[in-house]
Amino acid sequence: MTQPKKNDYTMLKPNRRFINDDLYLPSMYSEGLGDVVITVDTSGSISARELEEFQSEINCILEDTQPEKVYVLYCDTDVHKDVDEFSSDDLPVQLTMRGGGGTDFTAPFEWVKEQGINPDAFIYFTDLYGDCSAEEPWYPTMWICTTDKSDVPFGTVIHMS
Repeated sequence: MTQPKKNDYTMLKPNRRFINDDLYLPSMYSEGLGDVVITVDTSGSISARELEEFQSEINCILEDTQPEKVYVLYCDTDVHKDVDEFSSDDLPVQLTMRGGGGTDFTAPFEWVKEQGINPDAFIYFTDLYGDCSAEEPWYPTMWICTTDKSDVPFGTVIHMS
């Protein structure tokens, strides 16, 4: 999930401009992410324990990948108006249950389009009980699933264990 960025120094890749002078100086390089959209399924089929697991995984994502900004959407059939924005400076993050209705996976993809966000990754935490009529987006999509289901219209399913 990480991509090369130029926001920190490293000696793993010395600055090539100075090697001819026998100077090994650090170059600008680090790995990280730009914007990430994370959707948390808050439908009636999601338990408090699953929400805690989602929260733990989101904290790991923030710590390990150092994204510039993470948008956390809470969605059952619609995206709830309270969208959280986090960065790795906000660790640990706390999620709150919002919703509790049925499940439709389409709304978060429409929200991203409406907001004009170009995420480096889209992560959907869910039990995969629901429908999706969204078109396949251009950005990578991962479905983090708490059940054995794996039928998704696009993207990659990763099963939580």
